Order: sequence, then C-alpha cells, then structure tokens
Amino acid sequence: MKIKNSTITFWFQKQNNPKVYVDKLNSILKEHFFEFNILAVPANIDPVIPRLTAVSNSDHSNIQISLINAKLLTNFDDHYSENIDLCIDYLKNRALKLYEALMSCNINIVYSAIFINLEERDDYAVEKIRTHFLKMDENKKINEIGIRLTDIVDDKFYRIVSFNNSKQVKIEKVFKGDNDEIIFPLISLNDASEIENYLNVSLEFNDRLLFNLDSNYSTNEDELVKLFDLITEQLRKEMQRFR
Repeated sequence: MKIKNSTITFWFQKQNNPKVYVDKLNSILKEHFFEFNILAVPANIDPVIPRLTAVSNSDHSNIQISLINAKLLTNFDDHYSENIDLCIDYLKNRALKLYEALMSCNINIVYSAIFINLEERDDYAVEKIRTHFLKMDENKKINEIGIRLTDIVDDKFYRIVSFNNSKQVKIEKVFKGDNDEIIFPLISLNDASEIENYLNVSLEFNDRLLFNLDSNYSTNEDELVKLFDLITEQLRKEMQRFR
C-alpha cells in the first residue's frame, strides 16, 4: 500500500485581511516555499475559499490560506510513497514551520487535523473490506463498499479511519459528428479501454475534541507533535492490515 497524499489543516478564528501577513509568512517559509500569491477574492465570498497560496520548491506541496484556515496539501511520488518515515518527516517539518509562521502572525490555532490517504491497486478490494469488517452472505454481490470508523484516543483526540474501494477508468472513445462533449455520467464502462480497481484507506487525527470540550482551547506545538506520533503509529498498522 502506498501513501498517496496528505492534507494538514490549521483552523483559526476569522482573519479579515490575511494578506497583511504575507511578508512574515514569506520570511519564515522561504526555505521550502516560493512567495505567496495574493488572490483577488471578494470579501463577501465563502471564508473557506483561499486568499493566499504558495507552492513548494519541489512542487510536491502547496499552502492555501483562507480567512479561517491554513492547509498544507502534499502529493507523494514513488520515491516517498512506500516509506512512512520519509513521508512523516517531510510533513512534520513543513507543518511545524507553517504552525510557527501562523503563530508569529498572532493567529491562534483553535484545532488542527492531519489527514493521509493510502491506496493500493487491488481487484479484490471489496471482498477484502467485506471479509475484514462485515459478516454477510458470501454470495451477495457487492460492487462498492465504504466503512468509516471514528473513536477517541487518550480522551483528547479523534481518530477517523475510512476504508473503501474505487475505480480508475481510462476511456478512449471516438465521438462522431458535432457532439464531442464528454459527460461522465453518460459514459458507459463498456467504452472503457482500462479499468483499475483500488483499495483505499484514509486516516485522520485531530484535536477537535479538546476544542469541543473547551472553546478556549488552542493547539500547542506539543499537541501537534503528538498528532504526528499517533498518525505514524496508525500508518504502520494500516500498511499491513490487509496483508
């Protein structure tokens, strides 16, 4: 199973004008990221839409900052995707730097979340998930399956683990006449030249529980490091779960 991508999100109270922080953000994050772009977004538009964006030097990550959160989004290539330690070190280093940059702007992080998505090509993904989690009639034909589990860890954190199957479809179809528009719900899988089946596992750890219990709570660096420790341990389990 490979680590496909990750999203780390820092949530904070609404900032009316995040562009005032650009110089400070650029200064602290310049080791890993190019300078931020300021997006011309009307003030009355959904506050979750990014107002600032920056791309990493390696082009594997980008940062999006809205009025209410900052996200570090990362895609992993084959040099990293099967190595948990490399992936976590990469994410931890940049997430802590982004956390430092936000704190330097006096932006208080009310809670944080680390999400990681895993995938593996597997023609028996549905059967593996069904067998592992469900007691069902073996003759029942299941085409799609999805399971989401949420529990509490150390009376502080939410752990969310999801399992599902997916398909990646390659279609090579010649359209005749003037109607060359591709509308996927109207494309038959009979036209697919290739269908790949995948087993997907997604993990999330967050400290939203602490914020739910105390509205004055804010993520500190120790709690953020603990989230990385927890998701690293869970990653090791999930990489081997269906072996």
